[in-house]
Amino acid sequence: MKNNPIGIIGYGRFGRIMWHLLAPEHALLFHDADTKLHHEAAFKPLDEIVQLPTLVLAVPISRIESVLQQMRPHLKAKTIIDVCSVKQYPTQLMLKHLPKDTQIIATHPMFGPDSYYSHQRKNMMMYPVRAKAKLFQQWHDYFMRKNIDISIMTPEQHDEEVAFSQNLTHFLGRVLGELTLPDSAIATAGYNSLQKIVQQTCNDSWQLFDDMMQYNMYSKKMMAQLSAASDKIIKRLGISDGESRDGE
Repeated sequence: MKNNPIGIIGYGRFGRIMWHLLAPEHALLFHDADTKLHHEAAFKPLDEIVQLPTLVLAVPISRIESVLQQMRPHLKAKTIIDVCSVKQYPTQLMLKHLPKDTQIIATHPMFGPDSYYSHQRKNMMMYPVRAKAKLFQQWHDYFMRKNIDISIMTPEQHDEEVAFSQNLTHFLGRVLGELTLPDSAIATAGYNSLQKIVQQTCNDSWQLFDDMMQYNMYSKKMMAQLSAASDKIIKRLGISDGESRDGE
């Protein structure tokens, strides 16, 4: 694995994180649809990069099927690793569009550019969708050496858990962002934490947030429960139409 060149398809925020994770031990090339990046020395056209033995898919969830279809005619890669924030949908598409002898490893780094450079240990989900045990173990151990704790779970388990652990956080961050929370000289620690949530979640693109919500089948369940809980608290407070209980 050490001497094999790796291609990264999608050189956005997550693609660049994977570059930093892999660069110390691998020769790397990348492809991205953004023409502004095509002058860089490491850039390769899609029909060339898919001939490398190992590829990392770091494209938006909503674009993954079209990218897989474009890859297929020229594909020689034997290992595909995806880093999508949703797992069931891209896994189904990779099984549909990739040759049966292509090994597939599903991953989701549970960190972004804003937290990647901290010294804290990080988390990553992994699952051998269609991969030999030896290859999967090699990649598992590689990421462990990079100060990353690995959770092995199915795409279904992943999506159900992150609908609440991640998507809920991003949803609330976007809602709070719409409020434009002001700084305050008498802010509590809790209020400052809310501001940090806004900063962390709203730094990601709207496309990523929209894809996370739209392509995770458990997002609707999460939002329905959140809405019901909010209605329950408002009803218990006896507040409606912006008025307090006594009408003041």
